[in-house]
Amino acid sequence: DADVSEASIEQYLSQITNRIWVLDSCLTRVPFTPEAMRLLLDYGLDRTVLPVRDVPSAYSESEKLIWQYRWKLLDYSDRLETWRLIAVERTDEVSFVDDYAYFRNVNLVAQAIEYAYQGAFPALTILFERHASVLLPFRLFILSQIPESIAPGSYQHLLPRVHVNPAGQKEETAALKSLPWRTSDLLPTEMDKALKQSVDWLDDACDLSFATFPIPSIAYPALSTE
Repeated sequence: DADVSEASIEQYLSQITNRIWVLDSCLTRVPFTPEAMRLLLDYGLDRTVLPVRDVPSAYSESEKLIWQYRWKLLDYSDRLETWRLIAVERTDEVSFVDDYAYFRNVNLVAQAIEYAYQGAFPALTILFERHASVLLPFRLFILSQIPESIAPGSYQHLLPRVHVNPAGQKEETAALKSLPWRTSDLLPTEMDKALKQSVDWLDDACDLSFATFPIPSIAYPALSTE
């Protein structure tokens, strides 16, 4: 395989008219460096731009397929930036190709549980902050997987805090920051949500098939009903 660069993308991928083939290449290939991966993902995203329509049924089946490539490329893009942050915290030798190929497809709830069990709190904090919409509903179960032998002081910034709101109700303080990678122009639109329903798209947050028992989900921040 040739190394991925701006020149190689221009020389090879930009000459191919089969858009699905190009998108599949951008989605499935993992080059040797995160910088090359970023080039490939960005190029793929540029090739997924479609005209805006009024209703999902106005999109052809091929256009819906392109939308699905776009959603997956955006997810892989988010995972790449998260991987970069977590890699900085690691002390072991990391192979980008193998490690990112695994991380970009791993279930985030399962990965957060593993980090909690390992006491890998910098990595767990990054996951909570960068993928808050997926993970925070499961935060209490995830945190319950931290071994009792680990001193609470090392993860106290992750623990829930409670205050009494003006209505006299006990309310969880939103102590964990939500720092999503996507800029406002890349956030899901109402059309995105409608298209996902039309193709039965399963988001990572909904796929808990790895668990052998139900994992409780609680709104964040939680509000007492007492």
